[in-house]
Amino acid sequence: MLQTAAFFNTGQVCLALKRLYVHVSQYDAMCAELAKLARETVYDDGLQQGTAIGF
Repeated sequence: MLQTAAFFNTGQVCLALKRLYVHVSQYDAMCAELAKLARETVYDDGLQQGTAIGF
């Protein structure tokens, strides 16, 4: 999952996604999809069932 690669360990690992190269013709669609994924991701106590990214 792209958002997991970007947010995993808050970017403090060497394999975290730092750049995403997208052709200009796909830019708006990619931005919309990334925003949708970020909104739908569950950020909560990492020990809670259903949490995707814990804090």
